[in-house]
Amino acid sequence: FQGNAYFRGFRQTHVDGNGTDVHACDGGDSLCIGDDLPIFGPAGGPSVPNTLGNAFLGEVDRNRAATNSFGGTAQLTNSDKLFGHDNHVVMGVSVDHGNTKFTATSELGTIDPNNLFVTGTGIFINQPDAGLAPVDLRATNTYTGVYLTDTFDVTNRFSVTAGGRFNYAQIDLRDQTGTNDQLNSSNRFQRLNPVIGGTYKITPNLTFYAGYSEANRAPTPLELGCSDPARPCVIDSFLVSDPPLKQVVSHTIEAGFRGTWGNDTRTGMLSWGLGAFHTLSDDDIIRVQSPIGTGNFGYFQNAGQTLRQGIEAKLDYRVNRWNAYANYTFIDATYRSANTLPAPDNPNALTDPNNDDVRFINVKPGDHIPGIPAHRFKAGVEYLATDAWKIGADVNVVGSQWLIGDDTNQSQKVPAYAVVNLHTSYKITPNIEVFGLINNVFNQHYYLGGAFYETGGFASAGAAPNLMAQLTDPRTFVPGMPLAAYAGIRAKF
Repeated sequence: FQGNAYFRGFRQTHVDGNGTDVHACDGGDSLCIGDDLPIFGPAGGPSVPNTLGNAFLGEVDRNRAATNSFGGTAQLTNSDKLFGHDNHVVMGVSVDHGNTKFTATSELGTIDPNNLFVTGTGIFINQPDAGLAPVDLRATNTYTGVYLTDTFDVTNRFSVTAGGRFNYAQIDLRDQTGTNDQLNSSNRFQRLNPVIGGTYKITPNLTFYAGYSEANRAPTPLELGCSDPARPCVIDSFLVSDPPLKQVVSHTIEAGFRGTWGNDTRTGMLSWGLGAFHTLSDDDIIRVQSPIGTGNFGYFQNAGQTLRQGIEAKLDYRVNRWNAYANYTFIDATYRSANTLPAPDNPNALTDPNNDDVRFINVKPGDHIPGIPAHRFKAGVEYLATDAWKIGADVNVVGSQWLIGDDTNQSQKVPAYAVVNLHTSYKITPNIEVFGLINNVFNQHYYLGGAFYETGGFASAGAAPNLMAQLTDPRTFVPGMPLAAYAGIRAKF
């Protein structure tokens, strides 16, 4: 019998300056959002008068999440022989429960034209019909799993594993403001996922493996609460009442070889692996840019089938006080279903002939999923200078990727990059260790990813708004972390 239990506490506060859909209306005397919907005052009071003159408008989006989660696993194993053959049975149950309190607000702000810094005005945007209002939500989720696997040695070289896992997810959302009952929902997801596979020892140091497995993923509270195209969300910030999403179900086939060479680290020991995988997912969930609102608004939707397939290779060599390793992954991530997606800021989008304000793209099977680099490579070396002192270095190489929103793969990719890191550690005692890290040693300038954004700039609060910071290129990029150094201490008892 084996078991474990845990408790985790998580607190996060996020403050971000963004553009806004707020604009002057009624001849410039009051402030509106969306299709000239008034911004209500506190407790849904009268609309907010426009006292901002010709200031450029933005908003300060704030959200806070406080989560307490706990759970555990209980597992039984048995290794008694079956029909004279070695046999290993594992059965168990796991329960994970969490309570999250989520709050979010958007404060109207003015933008400094010199540095684009957003300063709050004390006016909080409140217009539920435009998809932007204060949120106070409690999310409760419970994930229960029951599993059983059995590994049977058919011969001393050939072993077969079979089993399954039943997952049951309960996700409940409850509005705490008393003004948005539509946000309340109870969601239930369940599925039995089978697994079967086998291994064959070609030689004592070379093994072939192959297997098939299924898995499911329930939508997260954020995805469930932000899935209505008519009421988009500030992604990672707000939740609104939306239609339900289907759970994602994946089907994976994998096969490969793994092996070793050498008997001990004194004379050198090499371990390696090379495998291929093919994962077909049904009802995959993707983030879609909203056809209305600013570029930071969007929603989640099911997108039919997607495919992720590729190869994984790893190599590890140990000799004396040295350890060198390398890992490489190639992944080909594509859509397998056709989708028509809104794309207001994509320069390659098509325009609806019946509505010039509606722009969209037609995703066809075979188009690559944005934001997933095809190539990833990591290599490193570590040296044990003394029994207590270890030093090392590694290099991370990440290939190019399509921009988020470029689901038809027509714009230039986010460039590939490579980053070198150093690390060291020293054991003061067997239980206490100090460590140091230097990431991006050469201060390489690179981009983690990219997306399309609106080029319209920021409007002023005047009745005939002028625009600031208009862009000529809708592509925006997320800069990678520059040179950074860390030091700390670890202790275990």
